[in-house]
Amino acid sequence: MLNEWHTEDILESLTRRGWDNAVRLEHHSYEVGRAYQLTRGSETLNLYFVADLGTGYSNERSIESVLGLTSNGTKSELWLLRTRSGKWRAELQLWANTLSAQTVVALKP
Repeated sequence: MLNEWHTEDILESLTRRGWDNAVRLEHHSYEVGRAYQLTRGSETLNLYFVADLGTGYSNERSIESVLGLTSNGTKSELWLLRTRSGKWRAELQLWANTLSAQTVVALKP
């Protein structure tokens, strides 16, 4: 059920968190309908637009979720909602924050 506004909202939300240079990747998978890579400094974020696992990708309407994987190992999945509601915006913000968290580690002496 991917609509163009899903992609617009997702990329805009990540851009506001410092991710940029979204490049569409070729995908070679039964269940992935689209894939993008974004960067932030030396970090990368890959987005996989995933279709129903039972039927696989047949068209944009078969995409159900977006899986984000960062180069530092963070992984989070966002389910696509049918409407551009407050619930969608809240889930999108939480998902984008999860993928965008930066870890700062203080070294012990």
